[in-house]
Amino acid sequence: SPGRAEDPFLFIHDYQHDLANATSRIDDVTAVLQTNLVSLCGRDFSQIETLIATVSQNMIILGQSATAALSLLSCHRISPIYKSLIHEGMCQQSVTGAVWIFSSFLVIAWNGMIMLMLRSSLYENEAVDLFSKEEEFLSENGASSVCDASQRSHFV
Repeated sequence: SPGRAEDPFLFIHDYQHDLANATSRIDDVTAVLQTNLVSLCGRDFSQIETLIATVSQNMIILGQSATAALSLLSCHRISPIYKSLIHEGMCQQSVTGAVWIFSSFLVIAWNGMIMLMLRSSLYENEAVDLFSKEEEFLSENGASSVCDASQRSHFV
């Protein structure tokens, strides 16, 4: 039907059906063993009957365990847990998480800004006299400066 999901525990229902079939066949074997085989063979099959009874009891226990597993995993037990988990995560903890993300971002941004502003005060400021470097270069190569001394005062 639309809007309904497939039962994820359908295999447990199949398992219960298979257990019921196996239990009925074991009961059939026990009945045949007790009536026909003893009279035909004339032997004592009490050890086999004991083993078959043990297997039958184990099948019953497995069936009860499957029923208990289905009752534990039923929708009316899982749904409230799922709803409360999603509601708590989406409505309560997501707001707290967003506040932590925003405040962490502000702390990182503030510290980054402080580091950028204060790193220049960490090292001594070395002013570079470009004109002396230019004159030194030009004198080594035998050329004259493009600017005279009166023009250089505008740049310094």
